[in-house]
Amino acid sequence: MPFVLTPLITHSFTTPITGMIELEDAAAPRIESGIAAVSALRRYEEGHQAADLEMFHAHQNDMGYGLLASRHAPNQDVTAIPPEQIQSVVEQTKPDILPNVFVTFWSFRLMVFLGVFFFVLFAMASYLSLKNQLERNRLFLKICMWAIPLPILATEFGWITAEAGRQPWTVFERLPTFMSASTHSVSYMLFSLAGFTVLYSIFIAVELYLMFKFARLGPEAHGQHDHGADADHLSIVAH
Repeated sequence: MPFVLTPLITHSFTTPITGMIELEDAAAPRIESGIAAVSALRRYEEGHQAADLEMFHAHQNDMGYGLLASRHAPNQDVTAIPPEQIQSVVEQTKPDILPNVFVTFWSFRLMVFLGVFFFVLFAMASYLSLKNQLERNRLFLKICMWAIPLPILATEFGWITAEAGRQPWTVFERLPTFMSASTHSVSYMLFSLAGFTVLYSIFIAVELYLMFKFARLGPEAHGQHDHGADADHLSIVAH
């Protein structure tokens, strides 16, 4: 949409927004340059040759792309890529510079949809409350009850948007996410995940129990407490 996305992203009306195909094509020479940087650094670590260090400095700004290409290299080692296969590895790596479009696209839109829904829900609740019709509108009260888990979903969709949208970089153009994964064992990660799951499941169960318990009790009649106090006061005065 002209003059809509550009101001949101770049805060101007003239800066172009690069498309996905163009991003992949622009990444190709940086991937090849990154492979050269990683290879030169490995050679320098082994032989400490000035030529290898000079080669690394010439390509070091693209080193992150070389690390990204290591996923498609033999044994994840870019120095083991035969020269005639470098272009093939570059072509395989090009799509990796983009996040999963389907996941990012829909998680973001679901998050925004829920945010708008909450705004409408609170606006209707305010209107019905001002009209003194909130307690008599059973359909709206049921919608509110069913909406209780939705803020949790909105939060999760937000996290999915952030974490899926940042792919493939932990540090942009420097460190790929697959190279910064945890070094803990699988059993340790499963134990930790199971512990958090059990703990927060208990929290959710207690919260839902309390919510439904007090929701079933219903609201206290308006002024009920005050009328009872006034009656007690009159009884005391009469005596």
